[in-house]
Amino acid sequence: MHVPTKARLAVAAVAASAVSMGVAAPSFAAATPARTAAPSAPTPVGGVISADLKIHPDVNAKDPLATYFVVHASDTVAGTKLTYTLDFGDGSTAVSGPVIGPDGTVVVHYTYKAAGAYLVKLSVTDGVTSVNEAAKYTTGTEFGPTALATVTTTPGSLAVSADLSKSAPGNGQTIALITLDWGDGSTTDLKSPTAKDLATPVAHTYKAAGSYTLKTTVTDADGIAEAATTPVVVTSAAGGTAVSRIAGADRYQTAIAISSKLPAGSAPAVVLATGGTFPDALAGVPLAKKVGGPLLLTPGTGPNAAVTAEIKRVLKPGGTVYVLGGTNAVPQSVVQALGAVNVDRIGGGDRYETALKIADQLGDPSHVVLATGEDYADALAAGPYAADIFGADASHPAAILLTADKQLTPDVKAYLAKAGGTVAAVGGQAVAAAQSAHVALAPGASFRGYDRYFTAAMVAGAFKGETTAGVATGENFADALTGAASLARAGGPLVLTPTHLLAPATWAALQGIEAAVGASGTVEVFGGPAAVSGPTLRSVVTAVHGHLA
Repeated sequence: MHVPTKARLAVAAVAASAVSMGVAAPSFAAATPARTAAPSAPTPVGGVISADLKIHPDVNAKDPLATYFVVHASDTVAGTKLTYTLDFGDGSTAVSGPVIGPDGTVVVHYTYKAAGAYLVKLSVTDGVTSVNEAAKYTTGTEFGPTALATVTTTPGSLAVSADLSKSAPGNGQTIALITLDWGDGSTTDLKSPTAKDLATPVAHTYKAAGSYTLKTTVTDADGIAEAATTPVVVTSAAGGTAVSRIAGADRYQTAIAISSKLPAGSAPAVVLATGGTFPDALAGVPLAKKVGGPLLLTPGTGPNAAVTAEIKRVLKPGGTVYVLGGTNAVPQSVVQALGAVNVDRIGGGDRYETALKIADQLGDPSHVVLATGEDYADALAAGPYAADIFGADASHPAAILLTADKQLTPDVKAYLAKAGGTVAAVGGQAVAAAQSAHVALAPGASFRGYDRYFTAAMVAGAFKGETTAGVATGENFADALTGAASLARAGGPLVLTPTHLLAPATWAALQGIEAAVGASGTVEVFGGPAAVSGPTLRSVVTAVHGHLA
C-alpha cells in the first residue's frame, strides 16, 4: 500500500520545560556544527551523527518571548538511539530527552523571561559520540513572517502538494505574497492569501522523476520576507491502473475541468444545470449522452464568465445548449450571456415533471430507470447505467424518472403504463415505489443497498468490459453529476465514497473494476481534496493496485 511522505508540525503551548514531538520547521541561521568525541569512548557503534537546530518565534502565542526550538538529528545507522540536550542560554536548566519519531525531529517550546540575545547550545549523542551545535537567537523584538511548506508526495507519482497552513505573517501584519519555487524552473504565486487559501494545499506536477528543492518565500505587507527550503523527491509512475484526479477550485471549475477533455468545437450540444441545487439536474446525464456533450454547472445568481467561456469553446457552431430547469434555477441572464447560440430550456413545475420533459427530449424511451427525487445519490449512480447498460442501444439511453420517496407520482405512473417497456430501479426508495405501484422490474435491474455507497457499488457491478470508471463523493451532488455525464460518454460506472474514508462497498467495487479495466484502464476521481481527501484518493489507488497519473 502506498504511504504518503508527509511531515506534520504538531506542537502544544506548554510550560517552559515541556517537550512535544513534531516535524520540519522553517530554516533559520545556525552555527556550523562541530563534532567532538568522548575522550575515553570505545569505537563508535552508532554510525555518523548529524544534527541541526532551528529557532523561530511562536507566531501563534500572545507572548512575543515564546519560542520554538526544532531539533533534527539522524544517524547513518538505522535504529541508533539518540539523545539531545538543549541549553537555552539564559541560565535556566537545560532540557534533555530522546530523539524519536520517524524523521528524528523534536520540537521544544520555551518562553524566555526577558528579551535579549542568547547563545543556544545543542548536543546530540548516541552514548559514544556526540555532536554539538550553537546558534545565536534574539527574542523580544517584533518578528517577521514564518515560511513553512509541508510537502506530500506519493510513490509512483510526479504530483505533489504543498501545505502552507503553518506559514504566517509577523506581529500585526498580513501576508502580501507567498512564492513557491518548485525547483524545476516553475513558480506559483499566492497574492494576499486568505486563511482559506493557506488551508488549501497547492498542487504541482513535476515533468520528470528526481530530487528537487522547494523554496517557500513569505513576504508581509511591510516587504519583510522569510524563506525556507524543503527537499522533494518524486518517482516515476508505477504500473497498474492509472488513477487521476480531475478537479477545479470549486464545483463550477471542476465541471469545466471535466469538459476540457473534449476538443474545442467538438460537442454538438451542452447540457447546463444549476450548481446550487440538485433536483432539476438528476435526470440530465442520459440527455448529455444522447446529445453528445458535457454537463456543465452555473451559479443560480447569474452568469459565470468561466462557464460561459467553456460553453463557447466546446460547442460546435450551430450547436444547442439544453438548459435544465426554469428561470429560478438558471436565470435568463445566464442564457443571454451565451450570445447567439441555440438554447432549449427544459423545465417543469417540479423535479418530477422536469425529468418527464427530459424523457420527452430523449424521444420518450421505453427503457426507464427509477430513482428517488428526494435525494441525489441514487440518481447519480443511475446516470451512466441508464445511459449505457440499460439503454436500448448506444444511441438510445434510458430515461431517468424520479419517485416521490417510496411512491410514484400519477404522471410517472401514466408514463410507465404508456411506454410499456422495461424498468429498472436504483435505491431502496425507488424499488419500494415500483413495488407499491405493481411495476415489474427487469431481471437483475433492482439495486437496493443498505446505503448509497453499497447501492452505487451494486450498479457498478452491472457493467462489463469497461475501460474507465469514476469515483466521487457521496456527500454532495455536484462533482458526481458532471463526472457521471463524462462516464456516460465513456461507458463506465460511477462509485461513491465518503470524503475522508473509502467505503468498504466502494473498495470492493473498485477491485471488480480493476479486473475489468486492467493496467491500460483509468479511474478518474472527480473533485478536489475537500470532496475526496488525499488519504481517500490513495485508498482508491491501493484498491485498484494502480498508480497516480
